[in-house]
Amino acid sequence: MKIKMSKAAIQAAIATTVVAVSVTWAIMLNGTNHSLQDLLNTTKLEKEKMLSEKITVEKELKNSLFALEELKGKNAEMDKSIAVLQEDISKKETALKNISFTNKKALDKEYAKLQDIKKEMEKNLADFNSKTAALQYNIESLSDDNAMLNKTIAMLENENSDLRSNLTLVQSMAADKYLIESSKGKKDKQTISAKKTDKIQISFAIPEYLNIDLRCTITTPDGKVISSNLDKGFSFINTTEDELYASLYFTGSNLHQAQNIKMIYSPTSKLKPGIYDIDIYGNKVHLGNCKIRLK
Repeated sequence: MKIKMSKAAIQAAIATTVVAVSVTWAIMLNGTNHSLQDLLNTTKLEKEKMLSEKITVEKELKNSLFALEELKGKNAEMDKSIAVLQEDISKKETALKNISFTNKKALDKEYAKLQDIKKEMEKNLADFNSKTAALQYNIESLSDDNAMLNKTIAMLENENSDLRSNLTLVQSMAADKYLIESSKGKKDKQTISAKKTDKIQISFAIPEYLNIDLRCTITTPDGKVISSNLDKGFSFINTTEDELYASLYFTGSNLHQAQNIKMIYSPTSKLKPGIYDIDIYGNKVHLGNCKIRLK
């Protein structure tokens, strides 16, 4: 025996479905919103940590460069002193050849003393050169660290920008005004009958300045996942309807600040009764989930 539903009963069932979908989607979007906000806060903390490390590295680099200049100055003085000593030693060697035996012993002693001073200065110079090389290596290492920090900070800034964009998108979708419909026929007459449904539509609004790559999946009652990337039955269109289906994230509700989007799924075969789980993504970010029950 077939049971006929009155028009009022069908409308009531559709209204109940829409209310249930509204509550479900609002809860899902709120969770996504918090997740993105937490991720954004974490990324901001990482960026601040990197900036702090960058300041430390730049300070160490500055100190190392200053120390290097000091060593170079000392090296120059040492080179000059050694040159003066070498000249003095050469003069003493020349004098030794021309003096009498009685004075030779005193000059030998002075000559040995000068040689000792020269060796000590050469040792100090070698030590300075070693320190200079170590500082030079440290400076190069700090420069590499600084470059890596700059690269990481730039990457975090880009990630922050993407997260802010995604958060804006999710917040714009966390709305109390959107429309989900199941319809039949050329005039899109509403229906809750699975066999009669030839179109499922979800309408919403997003900020017009966002460039979004939208994607949708529908999980059927038997667990089959239908993706808009693979199924030609999906389409996304911009609408010019007067009704604003989604509240906007930014201040004001001027329609010129939004683009109204309609996701349409036209199945290639008859749908089965049950709950259809719909997930919408924008720029690979999960924007929300809603369900519709067909009888």
